[in-house]
Amino acid sequence: MKSQNYKAMVIFAILIFVVFGLSPIWQNSQARVAGPLLRIGVLAPKTGFGASWAVEGLAGLEVAKEEIHSLGGVDGVPVEFIVYDTATKPQEAIQMMNKLIYTDRVLTIIGPTTTSECEVSFPIANRARISCVGLLSATPGVSARFRPWAFRNTLTSDKILGPLVKYWARDNKTKKAAIIYDKKFDYTKFDGEKFFPAALQAAGIEILGSVTYLTGDIDFSAQVTKIKTWNVDSLILSCLHPEAALIVKEVKKQNLRVSMVGGLDLMSPQFIRLGGSAAEGVWTAHSFWPENPDPKFQRVMKKARLILKDKEPSANTARYYDNAMINYHLIKELGVTNRSEDLESDREKIMKGWTALKDFPGVEGKITMNEDGDGQKTTYIFVVENGKFKKMY
Repeated sequence: MKSQNYKAMVIFAILIFVVFGLSPIWQNSQARVAGPLLRIGVLAPKTGFGASWAVEGLAGLEVAKEEIHSLGGVDGVPVEFIVYDTATKPQEAIQMMNKLIYTDRVLTIIGPTTTSECEVSFPIANRARISCVGLLSATPGVSARFRPWAFRNTLTSDKILGPLVKYWARDNKTKKAAIIYDKKFDYTKFDGEKFFPAALQAAGIEILGSVTYLTGDIDFSAQVTKIKTWNVDSLILSCLHPEAALIVKEVKKQNLRVSMVGGLDLMSPQFIRLGGSAAEGVWTAHSFWPENPDPKFQRVMKKARLILKDKEPSANTARYYDNAMINYHLIKELGVTNRSEDLESDREKIMKGWTALKDFPGVEGKITMNEDGDGQKTTYIFVVENGKFKKMY
């Protein structure tokens, strides 16, 4: 009888241990993230000269939001994207960056967009110890100066312009070039003064001269007239797409017969729309391939088209989507708790996740972060043909 009582007590004790001793472990594995919302900040140029980038990009963010919602958030906790407008101005980027960090207490930040915005936002990220991932900035060295919290999910100009100019020059047998560039905007200025000249020199092309303009200019007749006097066979467009479209129209109007090649922003579908037939034959390069047959790419772009309605998705669409989904993946996989007392350690986990990111299956393709905090991706080279970007290499 005593033996039976003892056995019953042992069984009871074991049950107590299982229920009360192990249940916290079970609960943590099933509901690791605290609620009510996982907050991710977004700095987007909804107004200012970069507004069209945000329109295309936020469509990609909307697709990501829908997909994350359909996945149940993280452990049932919804993900909220808090989007603030930088107006494409560094000072606004500073204010909105501080608001996201200290008022909204977000886990991580997507954006800002331009190099000038990144250069003022990244130091804030370092001081606050929060990851900040630039969207379009392509000037080399910007992320590297603000490690370890600064990142850019972009290929830098030096990684793209060399191969672009090499193939373009070879296929078009170019020998003498002129450069036209926007000296007001950092990215176009650096490309026009430094990276395009280096690529041209490496390809054995003689530069006969450069002309400049300012962002927002609409009359390029004087610049094209001057270029005609140099008797060049090629023209380098270190421009944003709105001005580039006007320049190629002026080139056609003045019957300047040159082969043309331009930087990353010419990959915008708006360049073809605004430039029309004058955009035909222009070369450019990007990590974004508009006709990518990958099923994931096609799915995301199809959803984005429904949101954009009368506009085509672009590299900006893919970039916002990928940044959102990478952050979702890191929050889900790296033990983020979303508890107020863990905010500092949660932010550090996400930063380390970005640092170690390798071959993430994004819409743009496999995404890896290099030691400078910049993206490593495949470069595609295109020429405008029949109103579309035709992949050449």
